[in-house]
Amino acid sequence: MSAPLLARGVELARDAGLAERVSFERGDVNDLPFEDDVFDWAWSADCVGYYREAPFPALRELARVVKPRGTVALLAWSSEQLLPGYPELEARLKATAAGLAPFARGMPPSRHFSRALEWFGELGLEEAGISTFAGDAHAPLTDEFREALTALLEMRWPGAEEELTAEERAEFKRLAYAASPDFVLNDPAYYAFFTYSMFWGKVPA
Repeated sequence: MSAPLLARGVELARDAGLAERVSFERGDVNDLPFEDDVFDWAWSADCVGYYREAPFPALRELARVVKPRGTVALLAWSSEQLLPGYPELEARLKATAAGLAPFARGMPPSRHFSRALEWFGELGLEEAGISTFAGDAHAPLTDEFREALTALLEMRWPGAEEELTAEERAEFKRLAYAASPDFVLNDPAYYAFFTYSMFWGKVPA
C-alpha cells in the first residue's frame, strides 16, 4: 500500500528490462482489486504470514483470485544467526518481545506462521507443502550486503534493550551498533545465516 515502494518496484523492473512483463497495482490484501479465478498463482512475502490477527481473510482473498488447481503460497522470515560467537546474547534477544515479533506473547499457537499448514487445511486448500530456504553471508562483505545487514541489525530487535541486563545491553550496543568500533560486521571472520519458509497449497477444482 506504500506509494514510494511501488515506485521503487517500477524502477527496479525497468532497470532489469522487465517493464513490459511486470506491472504493479496498489491495493489491500484483504480486498484485492481483481476478479475471481484470474491468476495461476498468488503469493504473499513478508505480509500475510506476519499477521497478529487471524490470517484467514487475507488468505481467502489470495485463494479467491487464483484459478482452480492454482497455487497460493506464503513466504516469511523464520530464523537467523546474526551475532556469530555470541549465542547467549542472541538467545536473549530472540526471547524479547521484539525478538518474538510479529508473534506477541499470549498469541495462540495456531496464529504462528509455522502453523500455516493448519491454516491451509482449514481453508480447504489441497496438497499443502512447505520448504525452508537458507541464505548466508560471510566476510569479506560486499558494500551492498553490508548495507543490507546493517539495516537488518537496526530493525531486528527494536526496543529489546529495555528487557536486557545492563551487561547484556552494553554488549548489544558494542556489537550491533554501526558506530561502534567493535561492530560485528567489521569482524574479518563474520558469518551469518537466515532462513525463509514457504508454505503452499492448491485451490480445489
